[in-house]
Amino acid sequence: NFLIMKYSILTFFISLILGTTLAHGAVIMVSPGQSVQAAVDGASSGDEIVLQGGVFNEDVVVNSKNLNFRSFSTISEVHSLSFFNSPEKSSIQNLQLADLNATNSDLLVKRATIGNNIHVEGGKFQILQSTITEKLTCKASVSHILYSDIRYAEIEGNSTITGNHFNGRSLRGVGIDLNGTATHAIIRNNRIHSFSTSQVSHLSNSCLGIWVQNGASAAILNNLIYDCKETDYRGN
Repeated sequence: NFLIMKYSILTFFISLILGTTLAHGAVIMVSPGQSVQAAVDGASSGDEIVLQGGVFNEDVVVNSKNLNFRSFSTISEVHSLSFFNSPEKSSIQNLQLADLNATNSDLLVKRATIGNNIHVEGGKFQILQSTITEKLTCKASVSHILYSDIRYAEIEGNSTITGNHFNGRSLRGVGIDLNGTATHAIIRNNRIHSFSTSQVSHLSNSCLGIWVQNGASAAILNNLIYDCKETDYRGN
C-alpha cells in the first residue's frame, strides 16, 4: 500500500508539472536578422516570443491567438505590434515600439516604450510603468492605466487611471479626455501639466487637464493639474 501510495503521488506530481509546462506554452527565441512575424505565425496560443536585444524593423500582426512578448536582456525594438481577436490575455514587457494596436483583444503592457501612439478598441487593457510618447486612445470595455508617462489620452469604457504623469510638453491638447455615456473613470494621484499654447486665432476645448464630456462620469481625486493655459490675448 505504501508503494502504491508513493507511485500515485509521483504520478500526480508528474502530471501536475507537465500540465503546468503545457499551460505556459513554448518559448520561442528570435535574434536580430530573424523574422518576428515568422515566429508569431509558427506559435500557438500561450507561447512566449523572446527577442534578443536589437532592432526588428517589422510591422507584426497577431491574429486570433494570445502570445507573450518580452526582451531577453536589453531593450528590443519592433516597429509596430497589432493584436486582433486574441481570445485570452496577451502581454508585452520590456519592448520598444513605434505603435501598438489592439482590437477585441485582452492585453497587458508592462515596462514598455511606445514612440508614437497606442490605439485599443474593445477587449480589456492594462498598462503599467510604461511610456507613451504621444496619444493613448483606449476604447476598451475595462482598462487600468497605472504609473506610466503619457502625453495625452482619450478614454472610453470603465477605467482606473492612477499615478500617471501626463506631460503636454507645452503643446495643445487635453490631458485626459473622457467621452460617452458608457464611460466611467476613477482618476486619482496623477500629475497633469503643460497643455498650453500661444495662439492668435480662436481656441476651443483645448489646453485642459481633464475633460469629462458627452455623458461620461468620473471620480477625480487628489490630482495635481497645472500650467494648462493659452497665453495670447487675441481670439476667443
